Amino acid sequence: MFSFDRLYLDLPRLKPGSWRAWLAAPALVAAALLLRLALDGWVDDASLMLFLPAIIAAAFLGGGRAGLLALALSAGAWRLTWPAASVPFDALALFLLVGLVTVAAIGALRNAVSSVKRLNRTLADSEAKFRNLIESAPDAMVIADEKGRIALVNAQTERLFGYGREELIGQPVGILIPRPLADGHRRRMDAYMARPTTRAMGGTFDLHARHKDGREIPVEISLSPLWTESGLLVSSAIRDVSARRAIERELAQARQEEQAASRAKSDFLSSMSHELRTPLNAVIGFAQILELEDEDSLTPRQREYVDYIRGGGEHLLNLVNEVLDLSRIEAGRLSLAIEPGNVFDALEQAHQAMAPLADKAGIRLDLHLPDESADVRADRLRLHQVLLNLVSNAIKYNRPGGRATLTARAAPGDRIEFVVTDTGIGIAPGRQKDLFQPFQRLGAEHSAIEGTGLGLSLSRRLVEAMGGTIGLTSEPGQGSRVWFELPAEPGTRRTGPSSAAAPILLPGPQSRTYTLLHIDDNPLSIRLMEGILRSLPQVKMMGASTPQLGLELARAHRPDIILLDLHLPEMNGFQVLAQLKEMAETRDIPVLALTASAYPGDVKRGLTAGFFRYLTKPIDIKLLFAAIDEALIESEGRREAAG
Repeated sequence: MFSFDRLYLDLPRLKPGSWRAWLAAPALVAAALLLRLALDGWVDDASLMLFLPAIIAAAFLGGGRAGLLALALSAGAWRLTWPAASVPFDALALFLLVGLVTVAAIGALRNAVSSVKRLNRTLADSEAKFRNLIESAPDAMVIADEKGRIALVNAQTERLFGYGREELIGQPVGILIPRPLADGHRRRMDAYMARPTTRAMGGTFDLHARHKDGREIPVEISLSPLWTESGLLVSSAIRDVSARRAIERELAQARQEEQAASRAKSDFLSSMSHELRTPLNAVIGFAQILELEDEDSLTPRQREYVDYIRGGGEHLLNLVNEVLDLSRIEAGRLSLAIEPGNVFDALEQAHQAMAPLADKAGIRLDLHLPDESADVRADRLRLHQVLLNLVSNAIKYNRPGGRATLTARAAPGDRIEFVVTDTGIGIAPGRQKDLFQPFQRLGAEHSAIEGTGLGLSLSRRLVEAMGGTIGLTSEPGQGSRVWFELPAEPGTRRTGPSSAAAPILLPGPQSRTYTLLHIDDNPLSIRLMEGILRSLPQVKMMGASTPQLGLELARAHRPDIILLDLHLPEMNGFQVLAQLKEMAETRDIPVLALTASAYPGDVKRGLTAGFFRYLTKPIDIKLLFAAIDEALIESEGRREAAG
């Protein structure tokens, strides 16, 4: 259809100021003059209006200056061609005024037309850029109007949903929604249109779209409102996450399998720990009984053999403990109780525990206490374990008659540095990097020195778990210096040990006889306890091999102490403890747990449940005697309070 404004906008025009524009003015005036001459007999000699089209054409084609030139040339051509003509001054002035107004109007129109054309070009460029942007987007792009009808899609949308572009334009966006979700989508769309905001991809919802063939596609969607003159548009970027969801499912499955394997490993290690500790309890326990015999009861060679038996049992026990600790650390289930601790006490306790080993090996173990120290933030038991590991290595890998030193000092950055040095064989620089790896003994496995290669690896992991660092410097033939740093407790300062280490209360003569009830389904454990308690003539033991028999004996005899295993048939030790606490005859009797369940969490659970002490197998006789002594004091106090 013909459009004048379109024709007008599309007419060619000359660039203002160009030589073509200047040439157009005289050419058009000349054409008007020729027309005037041709019509000489038909028009008035004084008529100037035939030149007006030339002026209009010059102004339109060449700009305002060309139009003014054409106006001047028209007036001059008329005067030169018809000098005798009589033209009133008013007519000439009117012609010039009309010409000027016409040139100005055409100039304004020309500028308006140029602006419109520039705007059209800008709009076309913007639209092209917008479409290119939409087309080049890596995600499917769907733009819908406020009624929810699709106004624009890109090629990714066609590929993702299987529809052609012409099939989607004008359709409701519900065509892309799975049918079971259609009602919910309409409600969410109405709510969004009421309060349109930008929404990024992701979130807590699992979203699905519908392919042309009906299958559902897991997607993520972002929404962006676009306000236009024609109303609100909503731009949706839709991303297919099928591959990612498949990977997530595989990862979740792998994680579940890993957790199941970890649980199975933990259950296996826990079971093996119990199964190993039970026979070790007999091996180490009976060896300790033999060590308590009179000097004349065993020959020197027999005592040497007993020492070998106990040493081998304790070595195997240490291996079990270290494997369990490494397993807990690797599984992320290491339980730590980080609290301020006395550095002096930690050093003295480690020194006291390792002094017998040093004396036996002929090594001088020196303890250098600092003049003052802040408290250290650490798990007390794990700190003690690390110190024992390091001092034990300093003794075992020392030279005959050598020296080991244990000390601590303040370190920069509010830290406490613990240091263990020795005068042993040292470690070559090239092998030091392997020292903290599990099961690395750097050739010592071929020597007579006992060890597992786990002590330093476990120490490193424990120190790091407590927020510290550990390191080593060593010179072959000169010895080694192992250090570790832990955070200091701000604002604390001590100038010496809090108190002397509490002595272990060994059995002594008593004025009365006490009764101990031992409930354990393992006959060997009961036999072992009978042997141990022979050293305490004032303590008489009763044994019970079943929980029910133990409860009946406890109610009937009201013993002073009950020693209770946790792994019992028919009911476990916690259930037995609960029944003991319910009965008036037994609720005040101190109950000591004696079990192979040695996890720190087990200990905490046992003490929380109400056990007076929680002892682990294999039995340490000195610790057992100390616990019995404390329980008897507690039992005497309760009897006196009861009248």
